[in-house]
Amino acid sequence: MVGAIHGNEPVTRPLAEAISATPLPDHVSITILPTANPDGWARNQRRNAHGVDLNRNFPWRWSPSDGGPGPASAPETQAMMRTARQGNFDLALWIHQPLGYVAPIPGCPPHLADAWLSEVGDRRRLGIDQHGGGETWCARIAGVPSMLIEVATWTANPGLIEQHRRGFAACLAALR
Repeated sequence: MVGAIHGNEPVTRPLAEAISATPLPDHVSITILPTANPDGWARNQRRNAHGVDLNRNFPWRWSPSDGGPGPASAPETQAMMRTARQGNFDLALWIHQPLGYVAPIPGCPPHLADAWLSEVGDRRRLGIDQHGGGETWCARIAGVPSMLIEVATWTANPGLIEQHRRGFAACLAALR
């Protein structure tokens, strides 16, 4: 799970931290990166300290217009790519905000998004193919089923966090 890839998305880190406290079945383990962009988080800005939008820096249809000086040029991107390739993951979750949808990236079973949505009530969005996006790179290149969670607000209120924590638990149950 990746949170705060954009440092100006204040719900993503608290949500990742809340999910890290969710009880897991004995046979399940999770890897959570609550703050993928620590420089951006500290400055409350989308990009890292070098001006790179990390979620446009992955080598999937990378573009120089907003993806930094080169594909995977940011050390944060390289670390996320190493983690995805070295792990034995059944699912990668990428938390963003504030558009209010859950999107299974092609190759991810849609019933996992539906399970999350059963607790959250947002909409399912299909066909996401983000240029330079970590979620798309993860699914298309690293071969890890990937899902984009777009939280529907800018405010990390306890009720919203709890809804999404339950969405994660429902998704986890559907993954078995």
